[in-house]
Amino acid sequence: MTSVRMQVNYVGDRDKNAPESEAGYSYYESPYDGYTLVDLISTFDTGGYGHITSGIDNLLNADYQPLVSQMNKEVVWEKYRNQFSGYDRRLALEYSVNY
Repeated sequence: MTSVRMQVNYVGDRDKNAPESEAGYSYYESPYDGYTLVDLISTFDTGGYGHITSGIDNLLNADYQPLVSQMNKEVVWEKYRNQFSGYDRRLALEYSVNY
């Protein structure tokens, strides 16, 4: 049996909280920019030996910062202002054995 699945992960914008002070926002209260990720996953049955799964994450190669990175981008405490980019398009290959 073969299956193909496309999944979409959408994160909307948020800008609803007021800053705590001129220094910034409370923890996890910073505004953030939304993004959409599309993944494509295929699974192939190897006829009693197991399954092969292949996938393409971030199929459209969106340029984004994950939500966890954005939530503290303007937080009052500067030591918690760590930001990083999300992954680019990436390929995954998995083989699983049934026993």
